Amino acid sequence: MINGFGSVYSPPLEASEDIFRRVTQGSVGNFIPETDRDVSFFETLDASLGYTYMPIINAIGNTFKYHNITDPNYQPFIHMEGYEDYYEQLSDAKNAEHMADLKREIDENRERRQILYDSSIGSQIIAGIFDPINLISVPFGGFALGAVRAAGRTGAITAGLQVGQEALRLPFDPLGTADESLVNIGMAFTGGAILGGAVGAVAGRKSNALKELQQHELDLINQVEKGKTKLQDIADGKANVHEKFKGTSNAELQGLENAIPLDTFGLEESIKRFRNEGVDLLPPAKELQEELDELVKLKDPKNKQKINQLTKQLEDKRTYTNQLKQLDDNKVLTKEIEQELSQRRTNAENLKTSNIDDPLNLEKNWFTDNAVYKVLSTPSKRRYQSKDPTSVKAVVYDISGDSGQNHVQHKYGQARGPSVYQLSKIREGEWVAVHDVLRKIYGDFSGKTLKPLDIDISDTISRVTKQQTYGDWLSTTYTKILKGTEELTDIEKRVKSQVDGFMQRWEKRLREQGIIGDGVSIQKDLDKTRLRIIKDTKTLDDMAKKSKDNEAKFTAIKEELDAQYRGESSNIGLSDTQLKFLESINEMVRVKNFLFKSQRFYQQSVINRLKRNNNKLKELDSNLKVAKETPVLPQNEEFFFPRYWSKEKIKVNRDVFKQILINWFTDNPTIIVKKKDGTLEQTQALTPDEITRATNPDNVANRAEETIKNILNERNALTEDGMAYYGYGKSKHFRHRTLDIPNNLVADFIETNPVQVMRVYTLRVAPKYEFAKKFNGRNIDDVLDDIDDDMINAGKSEKEINATRRDVLHLYDRVVGTVLQSTNDVTRLSQRIANGVRYAAETSYLGSSGFSAIPDFAKVMMEHELKSVAKGLFGLLNDSKVRLSTKEGRLAGEILEILQGDTHLRFVEELTNNPFESGFINKSRSLFYILNGLAPFTNIMKKLDSVIRQHSMLEYMVREVGGTASAKDIQYLRRYNITREMSEEIVNSKAFDKTDNGLYLANTEKWLDSGITEDTLDTFRTSMNSGIMNTILMGTPADKPIITDGVVYIPSRIGKMFGLAEDARYRGYSRIENGLMGLPFQFWSYSFAAANKITAGMMTGALRNRTVGSLAALGLGYMSLQIKGSLTSYNYFEKLPIEDQLARSFDASGLAAVYSDLFYTAMSTSLALGGPDITQGILQPKYPQEENTFDAVSNIGGAGFGIVQDYYEGVDSLVNGETGEGLAKLLKAFPYMKLWFLKDTVNEIGYHLSDTDFDFDKVTRSRF
Repeated sequence: MINGFGSVYSPPLEASEDIFRRVTQGSVGNFIPETDRDVSFFETLDASLGYTYMPIINAIGNTFKYHNITDPNYQPFIHMEGYEDYYEQLSDAKNAEHMADLKREIDENRERRQILYDSSIGSQIIAGIFDPINLISVPFGGFALGAVRAAGRTGAITAGLQVGQEALRLPFDPLGTADESLVNIGMAFTGGAILGGAVGAVAGRKSNALKELQQHELDLINQVEKGKTKLQDIADGKANVHEKFKGTSNAELQGLENAIPLDTFGLEESIKRFRNEGVDLLPPAKELQEELDELVKLKDPKNKQKINQLTKQLEDKRTYTNQLKQLDDNKVLTKEIEQELSQRRTNAENLKTSNIDDPLNLEKNWFTDNAVYKVLSTPSKRRYQSKDPTSVKAVVYDISGDSGQNHVQHKYGQARGPSVYQLSKIREGEWVAVHDVLRKIYGDFSGKTLKPLDIDISDTISRVTKQQTYGDWLSTTYTKILKGTEELTDIEKRVKSQVDGFMQRWEKRLREQGIIGDGVSIQKDLDKTRLRIIKDTKTLDDMAKKSKDNEAKFTAIKEELDAQYRGESSNIGLSDTQLKFLESINEMVRVKNFLFKSQRFYQQSVINRLKRNNNKLKELDSNLKVAKETPVLPQNEEFFFPRYWSKEKIKVNRDVFKQILINWFTDNPTIIVKKKDGTLEQTQALTPDEITRATNPDNVANRAEETIKNILNERNALTEDGMAYYGYGKSKHFRHRTLDIPNNLVADFIETNPVQVMRVYTLRVAPKYEFAKKFNGRNIDDVLDDIDDDMINAGKSEKEINATRRDVLHLYDRVVGTVLQSTNDVTRLSQRIANGVRYAAETSYLGSSGFSAIPDFAKVMMEHELKSVAKGLFGLLNDSKVRLSTKEGRLAGEILEILQGDTHLRFVEELTNNPFESGFINKSRSLFYILNGLAPFTNIMKKLDSVIRQHSMLEYMVREVGGTASAKDIQYLRRYNITREMSEEIVNSKAFDKTDNGLYLANTEKWLDSGITEDTLDTFRTSMNSGIMNTILMGTPADKPIITDGVVYIPSRIGKMFGLAEDARYRGYSRIENGLMGLPFQFWSYSFAAANKITAGMMTGALRNRTVGSLAALGLGYMSLQIKGSLTSYNYFEKLPIEDQLARSFDASGLAAVYSDLFYTAMSTSLALGGPDITQGILQPKYPQEENTFDAVSNIGGAGFGIVQDYYEGVDSLVNGETGEGLAKLLKAFPYMKLWFLKDTVNEIGYHLSDTDFDFDKVTRSRF
């Protein structure tokens, strides 16, 4: 900021007094400088920033405060004594209070000018560093440029910025003049040139050292690349385990492996048919051939029938024999393919981490190795920084990686690939793309198209006027489509076509991964599970050999399992007796201490795996039978549409729903039978007796009632696998279906809004699909089994192994959305209470949070080269094509906060098992975040980053392919999983565009048509999604400690002391789940993310522009606090001492992330407990704090406890007869009452209710 009383960014070229007299002559009425006095630097800084921004901020505040308040009898002219020179500004006063505010602002302006007049040139130059506007100019001068070139460029850019700054300031500054602004602009050029040249000269020398460092890193990257050639041959299939697969690609092998179950399935069905016909009992083919030859030689017509019979038998026998051999060959081939792919995966893993020590650890430096960083322990951070094998760290990365931090491998130019979390996030862009088309169709149907920033104004008007909304129209339209009883209109056909396309795409994916349970995929899964059981059983050899009797029994078990795999035994898996035998010999070994502790632990792990896989095998066998029995879709249901029950609709028309079920159960009778192993199975009623029992009216009515109770049971989440349904005739994705009634019969009782259904479907299915794809069809239990093996081979203890499993499994639960697992009524109640308290706290305390997000722009500057930032900004302002390109972020599954109503997740932790919740709380919360400004500001900033990010990523790729990329460019691409091969594929396709000012536009919707592979497209979109989220921050699964989920894990040995059982999934731990435990961390989502993405990112070099971004963050933090303060009558921030203003600005900047939050919490808590002031009076707490134990608890307990305290104090005042005081406290605590445009009015009402004098501290500096 450059001003006529001395330059903040450049020294004045004249004495301060001369400048003042020349610039203000005849224009600044009563402002006469006092004699020179000593002015501190902090006073100069405060005055400097206030000179530039306070006129603008005051004007904004007055506009909102007095826009609808006017005293018609007020005459401003009689209150201008002493301020006659400001007649033009004061004549707009609407009442006496407005006049007082305007006079105060003039006085403060004069005081700031006096301070600047008295300030030294040096103080003003240093103070200019904190101006967020001027910070942009010096880097554009070029840190690597020489002094002369940097001076010219920086001077010009500083002057250009000053023009815009003066254009904003001058209309609102009653003391300002046009001459003053011209001088400011001229001085900006001169001073900027001086400083720019100085910075250019100094930074130029520093840049040379930086170039040497980056060249060294580039050499390391090239060295690693050269060492990969041999491993690449193995990974690509040029070297093999089995010679027969030489030259066969991984994709071809995978395709062959996928085809085998289909072939096996057909062979088994054919063999079964031949056996039913007695073909297996016929003599061998050789004997049949000899008998046939003898009859033919006789040439007796009487033998014709016999010859035909023998010919048929011979043909069947040969076919049967060949099919048996083919079946065996398939089994062998499956094993060989598994071995080949396993070895190739191992070599591919080695390829990714070639010559790199601990490649998946976080990049090491003094900060990441420091206890201050490690104390904020998260599951991913613990595992990355542990001594676990790389293969285990790879699982953590592949499940929950978010590209938010540098790992060691990135330094060497190695990419690992997107995680399950990243890939599942971009799938959200798919349902949004369908929504956008459906919204246009609705616009064609209704003419309602007003929808800026995803705020559907047309829909809001329809809701208020009780007309049909977009959601109503979708539900009504799709209910008609599902019922299929009426002919569809052209509009309705367009709707169905869009939804069908979405569902068919997902059905194809799920079939490819074997997730949809048709006969082929179940057969494949069944064979794999059998192989695992055989493998695990054989690992117990050493244990069995301790006794000859045991060894004989063990051999018999192995032979039985092999026979089952070859299809020579009809048994399924291990019997209960066999399992008990294996457990008994394991117990004998344990008691007699034959094996080391680690071996005994491993053997017990194997036994547990055998039990689990044995149960899975039997369930798969049952599912396979059902899949064979129901291959055809029923009438009127010809398309794939997930079914989620609507509890509200069922409650309203329960009797009607019950009758529909009764009719269905009667027409489709089934019975429950008890199997040999003691399990129950639902099968079709076939015999007359079974049908009679199945259709008995009382039995059917009871069954219908039980079905309804199960659906309405609060313990069941609507989207759990056991409750959801994915299409009649198509076995459930993840579990066998429980109610096969077709959708057309129950369309009035299910969720029929296709957008909602697609959204929830994506949330639930995408992570499981991506997990299956990433881990080659293995489920989480299989992956944990492999972790056991790898950790044991690495010599880890049982305690270490269980801790690693806990972290991996919790991350998995976060990613797939199953963190909340308890069906305990007390736990469920705690979750409901916690969600209610969270809502009350956020809608009370976050009324101005939109302004708190202003420093987000600094994070954009940190992430990108400043030239890219400038191109993006100018492009958005001037080029409609650039504005349209913001959809790239949307296609990548980002910029959806307003549409999804989840803006609050940036600052607030929330957990729910029902994503269909759309009641009053959810709708009012969405409105709240629009009104407080956070939703629209987040939307705008994400669109800005979307434009800049696609340009940056493409520019780095172009540089890499052209051989001009720096080490930083390559490391950035690899962090976001873009390999060199992908760079070449994208750049050579020329599928992207470039604007006239050099801004790259991705244009990804055309990439597949241009020959770019789907994997490359997905990876680029994950880089967009994660990059935007890592810039406009929100906590990811990798960022947050476990306790934020309201979950703790206690070692089971300790849990047993308190009567807690070991958790069935989290081995070695008792699991406690309670929503109230997460309340202290309600507002910490952003802070946890900032600790990794800002604080750690700065320390490890993950950010491109640390210095400029940091200074901008400080300046923008100051600006955000000034704006929030100016929106109240008392501007609490302006009244703080300058040292507190700076500390608060640092806190608001996000640079210290959670650490500054902890600092202020510690300060207040110490005072509340009667302890010392930890800053010794240097800084003040965020709100006045007296000794109060309850305050100490609420400080630690967070916003949830704070809002409870606020309500308690209000009620307590009412009970004690202080009615006005109590009402005032409750009013201020109510939702929405602290919205930035209501806060002043509410405070004023509170004063009147409580009938007390205004107390600045108590009112304006409230908690949170």
